[in-house]
Amino acid sequence: MIRILVFFAVLAALAFGLAWLADRPGDIVLTWQGYRIETSLLVGLGVVLLSAIAIAIIWTILRFIFRIPSLMALARKARRRNKGYAALSRGILAAGAGDVRQARKSANEASRHLPEEPLSLLLRAQAAQLSQDRAAAEAAFNEMMTRPETRLLGLRGLHIEARRRGDLDAAHHYASQAHRIAPLPWAGTAVLEHHATSANWEDALATVQSNLKAHAIDAQTAERQRAVLETAIALERQATDPVGALALARRAIKRRPDLIPAVALASRLFARSGNIRKASAVVQRAWQYMPHPDLAAAYLDVRPGDSSVDRLDRARRLFRLNRIVPKAASRSRAPRLRRAISRRRATRWRRSSHRASARRRACAVSWRKSRRRNTATTARSANGWRAARARRAMPLGSPTASSRRNGRRFPRSAASWMRLNGDNPTSASIISRQSRRRRKRSRPERRHRR
Repeated sequence: MIRILVFFAVLAALAFGLAWLADRPGDIVLTWQGYRIETSLLVGLGVVLLSAIAIAIIWTILRFIFRIPSLMALARKARRRNKGYAALSRGILAAGAGDVRQARKSANEASRHLPEEPLSLLLRAQAAQLSQDRAAAEAAFNEMMTRPETRLLGLRGLHIEARRRGDLDAAHHYASQAHRIAPLPWAGTAVLEHHATSANWEDALATVQSNLKAHAIDAQTAERQRAVLETAIALERQATDPVGALALARRAIKRRPDLIPAVALASRLFARSGNIRKASAVVQRAWQYMPHPDLAAAYLDVRPGDSSVDRLDRARRLFRLNRIVPKAASRSRAPRLRRAISRRRATRWRRSSHRASARRRACAVSWRKSRRRNTATTARSANGWRAARARRAMPLGSPTASSRRNGRRFPRSAASWMRLNGDNPTSASIISRQSRRRRKRSRPERRHRR
């Protein structure tokens, strides 16, 4: 929309300019070398404009002619680049499929067409690794280290190759360099493993802190690693510094309550200092998280002078804390234990809910029975009230159910009497039906329905 407005504005300006020049005519006279050229102002401006256009066209043609060699070089470079990227695509696909021959061929072609492309170096290194050519792979990774954009990739490749040939010092060297450049997860893990293998616990703790600060690991993993390292330091110091070792073990237990070596060490150190109650309590708390043979051994050895009967009582007390089969408990882990406890609680809840449902159903049945009873009683009361009203409506001296006159049996009920006398036929028919139903029922059936 803006371009259209600009176009119309320029067109209007040109039209205005031409109209202004047409309203103000003039002449242009050019004298040069005895020649005199005289023309109007508009014609002169048109000649100048056409001359400028012709000069621009001639300059474009000459510029294209002079740039033909560079344009040919650019076209050749573009073809080489396209061929190189096509070779890279074929090589990556071949390396992923495990085709060593095609991967090497594509890597050579990509290196020839794209010598400065980092992906060509990566493809060459992968092809060398697939063909088990360690020297060629290391050469490709060393070449990557000379470039800033591929330095970390080269360090990782050299680290992997050093681990494969068993050179742990060289692997640690490459991992340390990569960790100083950028705290990547693989570099932090490799440095931590090297420090833990060489029992350099302080540097290992510093590595864990740097990994956590760089978000290479999460907080839960960092707490677990710190607890393990503090337990290792406490195991080293338990002979020379029992108090410091106990403090480290308790700190590790606070970080990870299910860490078995820290709990067993703390129990032994508490027992050595004579604090039997704390030694037993720390094992009992950890036993609820994860039953383990080391915890059982530490719990039984809390008081070394106990007899076999006392040790058996102690073992039974520990077993009662968590009723799980000892063999299965020794092989299980904390997640399995938590799942077993959850299943047991769910089963108990289902049983209790079933009992409550049964009680609710029984209460509902008894309520329905009582309601039926009340309804039947109300109906019987209503029927009796209608019959009593019918009897009150009979005249004095009417025959009753048991009276006889001149050897003739009279009607037994008030309804029959009303039917014979023609009084209130609707009420009489209702009462007669109710009386017939009562006569059809026997006494035991009435008692059963009540």
